[in-house]
Amino acid sequence: MANRPHNPRDLVSVEVDPDPVIDLADPNNGIVDPNATFLTGATPEDYEKCHALADDLRVAGFVRLIVPSAAARGEKNLVIYIDGPAAQIALDEGGERIPIK
Repeated sequence: MANRPHNPRDLVSVEVDPDPVIDLADPNNGIVDPNATFLTGATPEDYEKCHALADDLRVAGFVRLIVPSAAARGEKNLVIYIDGPAAQIALDEGGERIPIK
C-alpha cells in the first residue's frame, strides 16, 4: 500500500478511539436538544449555529461528535475532527484498500 495513489472511491476501514466523544443525538447530552432544528437544517443560520457549537465543543476537547443525521432522519453520524485542537488524534487505516468501481 505504500506510495499507492489513493483512489477517492477506495473502501477502507478506520479504527477510531471512541473517547472523548459527545453524543448530541442523546437527549441526556446536557449540551443541546437533539431535536433542535439547526442540527439538521440547511439554512445559513442553521450552518452558523452548528459551526459555533462545533467550535465550542472542539475547544472543550471533544474531537468526536455523534450528531443527528440531516440526510437520514432518525439516524446518526460520527464526526471526527483531525485538525486544530483535535490534532492529537491519529487515524490508522486497517486492512487492504478495495477499489470501488
